[in-house]
This record gives sequence, C-alpha cells and structure tokens, in this order.
Amino acid sequence: MIDKNTVIEKALFARSHRYITNCYSMDVLNSASGFFEADDSFIVISEDHGVNRIYFFVKQTEILGSLFNQLDKGTYFFEYMTKLPEEFVSERAVTVARLKRMVNKDCRSVLEDPLLTVYRNDSIGEYADLTDVHEINCLLWDTFKTEVSHLLYDDELAECIKDKKVIIHKERQIDALLQIDVMPKKFYINQVINRAEKSVIHAMLLSELNKYVQNGGQYLYSWVEENNIASMKFHQKYGMSHDGMWNIVYRLEI
Repeated sequence: MIDKNTVIEKALFARSHRYITNCYSMDVLNSASGFFEADDSFIVISEDHGVNRIYFFVKQTEILGSLFNQLDKGTYFFEYMTKLPEEFVSERAVTVARLKRMVNKDCRSVLEDPLLTVYRNDSIGEYADLTDVHEINCLLWDTFKTEVSHLLYDDELAECIKDKKVIIHKERQIDALLQIDVMPKKFYINQVINRAEKSVIHAMLLSELNKYVQNGGQYLYSWVEENNIASMKFHQKYGMSHDGMWNIVYRLEI
C-alpha cells in the first residue's frame, strides 16, 4: 500500500530543490498507484482514466532508465513541457504527440475583427445540461484520445457542466461542442468539436469570449497538436500563435 502523504511530501521537497519534473499539479499524486526510487530520484505511477501515467522527479534525466527498469510490464504515458522540444529524449520512449501552446495575450481585438464579428450571434449555443452528460462524453471519447487529451468520466464531466464549462449546439443531437475553463486572467480553450456549419462554433466561442472580455479578461490560450492543421488554423483566426512552449507526450512499453 502506497502512503500518498509520504509521496506528496517527497514531491514537495523535490520541487523545492529544483528537481527536473513533469508533475505540474500535486493533485495528480492523490491517485498514485506506484512509487519507485533510485539515487535520490523517483517516479510516481498514477492511474488516470484507464491510462498509467508517469510523473518523475529526477536530478538528471539519465536516471530515468534505471527507474523505468523497476516498472511492471505494461504501457505507460508521460508528458514533458519544454521550450526545447528536442531537449528531453528517452531512448525507451516513443513520442506520440507534440502540442504547441497557442496564445493571444490580448484577445480584446478579436471581438472587433470583421472576419469574426460576422459570426457573432449570442442566440447560438447553450450551456450543457446534466441530461447531456453521456452524449457529450461519448462524443469526446469518440473524437479524442485520452492519452493526449485527459478525458473525464461522466461524473467528472457533470461537475464541468455544473460550472458552465461546456457549451453545446443541438440539431436533434449535439453537433457542436466547446469545452472551456475561464479564470479571471486566463481563458483556456480545452476541447472544440464542430460538425455543424462553421458559423456555429465561432458564434459559441465569440459569445463566451465577449463575457470574458467584459469582465476584464485578456489572455487566451490552448494546446494544439502540431499536425492538426485544421485546429491550428481555427485558433490562428483568434489571433493565437505559438509562444514557444511545447508539451511532448511519450509512450513507454515495458
């Protein structure tokens, strides 16, 4: 049995001592299912919606090989955020996705762009209802890979819906979906699905951005896979460009 309090204590110590790590939130350690140490470095295995994720705290990346040797046979995934995408390479891990952080530091001008304002229609779209949970999640899981997109179970998605983080459009069934996370100084575009006319998803996003800007918000961002050209072009319409930060997703087979 893993003592999760001890794991968190070790992680806090490692972060305060500038260990190299891919653990950006202590919350993920609450679901720790494995812990392995070597030479004052360690990795934590956390089960995440059917995916075994690796979180490491190491003084040097070279120690990862001996830490990986302690793992049980299976498939594992881990991520690493960096401004130098070739900086971290594990000989045993395969890159499965490279995501660019797309940013618009002042999205107020978006609401004045004539190429977008033509789509403004606040009557299009609605906040999802709890009765929509299962249909929405089927759509998300059919569209995205949880290894990369960190998808949720129905009960977790329900909490997002209660917090008005999911906007949908329906024509008999859901044909457009926008999942966002809005904070006072950050607007995060999480998931975008549009099977309707392109005007639909633009109207939905513009409506939410208008509320954000009216409350003083400016910073808009998202993570987009580098080879998803359609998504890249969509985000560029909103004045978003790569700020230099990458999130590299790796798969490790033991």
